[in-house]
Amino acid sequence: MNNSATNLAPIRRRLISSAAVVTALVTTAFAMTPLTASAAPHRAALSTPTPTPGVAEGGIGVLYNCDTYDSNKPMTRSAALVRAQSWIDARVPYSQAACHTNGYGSYRTDCSGFVSMAWGLLRSYTTAEMYMVSHTIARADLQPGDALNRPNDHVALFLRWADAARTQPVVREQAGPDGAPTREVTWPASKANTYTPIRYNNIQDDTPPAPTTGRFWHNVRWSDGTWSGANVADNNTGIAQVVEAGSPAGDLHVVTLSGGKVHHNVRWANGTWNGANIVDGNGNISRVAAATTPNGDLHVLTVVGGKLYHNVRWADGTWSGAGLADNSGAITDVAAADSPVGDLHVLTVAGGKTYHNVRWANGSWNGANLADGNGSIARVAAATTPNGDLHVLTQASGKLYHNARWSDGSWSGAGLADNSSGITEIAAAGSPAGDLHVLTVAGGKAFHNVRWANGSWNGANVADGNGGILTIGAATTPNGDMHLATIRP
Repeated sequence: MNNSATNLAPIRRRLISSAAVVTALVTTAFAMTPLTASAAPHRAALSTPTPTPGVAEGGIGVLYNCDTYDSNKPMTRSAALVRAQSWIDARVPYSQAACHTNGYGSYRTDCSGFVSMAWGLLRSYTTAEMYMVSHTIARADLQPGDALNRPNDHVALFLRWADAARTQPVVREQAGPDGAPTREVTWPASKANTYTPIRYNNIQDDTPPAPTTGRFWHNVRWSDGTWSGANVADNNTGIAQVVEAGSPAGDLHVVTLSGGKVHHNVRWANGTWNGANIVDGNGNISRVAAATTPNGDLHVLTVVGGKLYHNVRWADGTWSGAGLADNSGAITDVAAADSPVGDLHVLTVAGGKTYHNVRWANGSWNGANLADGNGSIARVAAATTPNGDLHVLTQASGKLYHNARWSDGSWSGAGLADNSSGITEIAAAGSPAGDLHVLTVAGGKAFHNVRWANGSWNGANVADGNGGILTIGAATTPNGDMHLATIRP
């Protein structure tokens, strides 16, 4: 909004107080009768205006209200982010005693003035006044254009989550000291937890949010290379992730994540289904992985609050219960793969890097070590082949990379395996013949690729062109069949 428009007549008031009279100002500062004015004159992009009544944040200094407008505007989420970006692009310097003017109006150049501008508020509100134009929401409900507020201290505009566990928000903020430019930054969980999530009362969604959960569909690539076609195997529409593991007896274990809880299902070797049952009701699980070992034990790995937990379904069908396996606190994704000698390989992603750990057959842990320091890795998948090689697939910036830990413990190093740039999810499964099946999701479709035992690649082909696929899982059974699991509405 341009402050030269006739309906934006700025209101000038006299400075009447300092931090010592904060309480009186909150109730009276904006109750004065507006002056009669015509269109406001053009002003410089950054100005020191005639002081107007304001409330000092945290008792420091005196704030300026800058211009006042007719109403608190309706604002779409995308528009709020565009407005916020305009200050980042202009590198607006922080000050509680200045205003910045551009096509969106004139607002105070501190944290609350910045959010007021992004939301299109009628004036530069303070952090203590944000309750007047917003309401508290659950942290899990934060969406782009919402805010994180700590009254009388600081407020920032929420952009997205930096981690799958949703503990580290990426925010846009106008923060001190004086002169510091508007910025986009990731907050640590320890800081974010001290702020209250709020939503502007007049915020509007641009379009209905895309679904993040769906039903489980099961597809099979038979050992002769033909496909069965996808069929619904679980009608629960709240599934966020699915992983699979084949057993030595030919059964298929399917582990799904729904509502932060882990469910376990079995497709018996005869093709019938057991039905899904809750095996970990934690409620805060963000990622899951699974693998079977040659003795028939099923190992389930879960991520909760950035920490890794390990659970075992013994071959007799009983469960060990989840126990802490990695206390790092920064894990965002996990994958698992068995070995021919009974060891369990566990791959984790933390800070965009991949780490490798081993649970030896005797139950002891090796400890996590860096396997790929790329820094941009978002997803990891893993599978072993009968010769004991471990294949690690990673997705970074939409591309697929392949790394191998040879049976002697050395690493090949990550190499580009698919340059399509649109990959969002990945899965992998080793075959009894030594081939590696690689599954990817791009544009809502599932693609299948094979790295043959001789090291050559087949190339990716559409395995399920549905268009609405959110995530995938894969596993092979001893007869050579490859089972593909997809989640879609």
